[in-house]
Amino acid sequence: MPSLLIKRISMKRFILIFFAIITIGVSTSTAGEIARATRTLPTTTTSWAVVAVEQNQAPLLAPFILTWSVSSSLAYDYFTFRNIGGVTANNFFVAISQQRVSGNAPAGEIFFERCVGGVWNTTNDSCSGTVVLSGKASDTSMTFSGVSIAPNVEIAMRARTAISNRNQFQTTLSVQISRNDIRAKQVVHS
Repeated sequence: MPSLLIKRISMKRFILIFFAIITIGVSTSTAGEIARATRTLPTTTTSWAVVAVEQNQAPLLAPFILTWSVSSSLAYDYFTFRNIGGVTANNFFVAISQQRVSGNAPAGEIFFERCVGGVWNTTNDSCSGTVVLSGKASDTSMTFSGVSIAPNVEIAMRARTAISNRNQFQTTLSVQISRNDIRAKQVVHS
């Protein structure tokens, strides 16, 4: 009888040890699978911004105020749209505000021009390439579409208006860019 009791106790131990080994083995392999399944990939953040700024000046994160210079019967200001972000901007929106300073005449149109294939000569108000009208506006806003600006690149612009309106209004440009106006996201698998 005592040997039967020893066999029962031994069998119980054997069964307990057997199940403990199986449980530990399953837990260990499951933990390994979980660890592999929850692995994360490193991500980076990027920024995008286009600003209007005077030529050869550091960008300010503030609306840009046009400073008119008179030549003949027109007033000019030369500035750039500069991409200070990390991705290519394909379009951008420019809010144009004209705040009355004096007089009572309506706001005049402002023409925004690029010098394509050349550079602006600010001394004699000319372009060594072809002058392309990008848009015109009064107290409104406009979208510069089809204009692609890579990071750290700028587009030289000229704003011009009639001389009679240059001192009656303070003209401010505020550039905005949407997530939809940057290049498509790229996913890299490792």
